[in-house]
Amino acid sequence: MNIKIASILAGITERADEVYFIYNVDEKKLEHLSPAFEFITYVERDQILANPTLLLKVIHHEDYIFLKDKFEGILNDNEPSVISFRIIREDGQQRWVKLDVYPGITNNVRYIAGVAEDDTPRRTSMLTMEKVTAWTNASLEILSHDLKEPIGTMKMLASIIARRLPENPEIVKLTSMIEEIAQRNITLIQTLLRREQMISRQVSVKLERLD
Repeated sequence: MNIKIASILAGITERADEVYFIYNVDEKKLEHLSPAFEFITYVERDQILANPTLLLKVIHHEDYIFLKDKFEGILNDNEPSVISFRIIREDGQQRWVKLDVYPGITNNVRYIAGVAEDDTPRRTSMLTMEKVTAWTNASLEILSHDLKEPIGTMKMLASIIARRLPENPEIVKLTSMIEEIAQRNITLIQTLLRREQMISRQVSVKLERLD
């Protein structure tokens, strides 16, 4: 690569919010680790550059075997991959990391390059959306059960009263109004339920690793 271009790219990675890294697989050495690493992990990058095995202390213990298997597969297949895993900061806070990994061979030396970013805000938003969806479903359940059934019962009773007192025009008129109002409310509830079902069908489902 042109030295000038390499210098420009290095400058970009030094200022980026994402973590850029290059790891020499054969020498078990980190060739590059951008400053953003410290903002995500709260660990000084000089320590990791000097001793990459210290990364094991940051990785969530439940994800260690998962990561080990993933990297072995990446090296065997020599194909890019996206990995999500957890880290634990020194203050005990758990963060999710999304890692884009790109294996390669240069001058017969195996390398793994990649970009890592803090995926915690996105996952937090997903959990919030799930809670909102759950609340919406619960509200619709109330509409469907706690409102629809009593309104249906009210409509049925109004119809029975009208049939039993057909000679009373005032009763027939009032019960007819009750039936009409009840039917409008039932139709409204059914419309809301159908609309929510249509929205649910339009939501695309993306499978990914979760805790």
